[in-house]
Amino acid sequence: PQIVRRFARRIPELAREAMEALGYYDAEARVFSERDGEIRVLRLVVTPGEPVRIASVQVGLEGEAGQDAAFLALLNHLPLREGDRLHHGQYGSLIRAIENMASARGYFDGRFLVRRIEVDRAAHRADVIVRYGSGPRYRMGAVHFPETPLREAFLQRLVPFEAGTPYHVELLTRFNRN
Repeated sequence: PQIVRRFARRIPELAREAMEALGYYDAEARVFSERDGEIRVLRLVVTPGEPVRIASVQVGLEGEAGQDAAFLALLNHLPLREGDRLHHGQYGSLIRAIENMASARGYFDGRFLVRRIEVDRAAHRADVIVRYGSGPRYRMGAVHFPETPLREAFLQRLVPFEAGTPYHVELLTRFNRN
C-alpha cells in the first residue's frame, strides 16, 4: 500500500515526461486509484493538449562532409520536417544518422558544434538546430602483408582499394571478405 501510493504520486510526472518526448508539452496526467475486491487498480488518464510543432529545422555541415554526396543526400531525407509534431525520437535518429555516416565514411575527428531543440511552450513551436563539424575525411593507407607464405602480388589482388582512397567501412568489409 505505501509503495503503491508512492508510485501513484510519481506516475503523473513520468507520464508528462513521456508525453514531452512525443511533442506534447502541455499534457495533463491524473491517476485514479480504485479497489476491485482485493486488488487495487491504478488508472492513468492523460490529456495530451496541443502538440508542439516544428517551426524550423536547421542542419548544417562544416568541414569536408559539407561536400560529401552521401551527407548531402542524408540532409535531403531528414526525419524532421517543418510543420511536423516534435518527436524527440526522430531528433535522436537524426543525431545517430549523422554519427553513423561520419563513422562509416571516415570522419573520425567529427563532432557536433551545436545540437539542440529550442521549444517555445507558449507558442507550441520548436526550432531544431544541428551543426556538425566533420573535420577531414581519413584515407585508406597502403596494405602490407609481413611474414606470410603467400606471394605479395597474390595478396595485393585481394585489396579492394588503392592507398589514398577516401575511407569507407564497406571497403574494409570487402577486404575482410576477400
